[in-house]
Amino acid sequence: MFKQHRLPFIGGLKDVLAHTAFWISIVNFSLIGVTAYNTTLRAYLIEYTPWLKIWMFLGVLVVIVGVMMFLEYKFIMPSYYSFRERQYTNDSDIRKLLVEILKKLDEGVKNEDRNNSTS
Repeated sequence: MFKQHRLPFIGGLKDVLAHTAFWISIVNFSLIGVTAYNTTLRAYLIEYTPWLKIWMFLGVLVVIVGVMMFLEYKFIMPSYYSFRERQYTNDSDIRKLLVEILKKLDEGVKNEDRNNSTS
């Protein structure tokens, strides 16, 4: 019942889809922006900014995404990595647990090597 089945094409498909999700989200964001412009925002934008064309609207979206990317790169990513680094300091419980697991694994390998050399 709990036996695993190896179906390499499903894993490959999932891997390719995961890598293309980034590009799909860009297309999706663009299409949502165009749809929002043409349906919901158009009447409001024509009333208050009649000079704003769709290419300008998409340009504004690109600028907003660029600012978000800059803020992510400049502030959030360094904070994320410093947090992760603090999780793995010498006094960290995670590090102690990993060191303990590695010692047990190393002892198991050494015991297996001894058993294989005596046979």
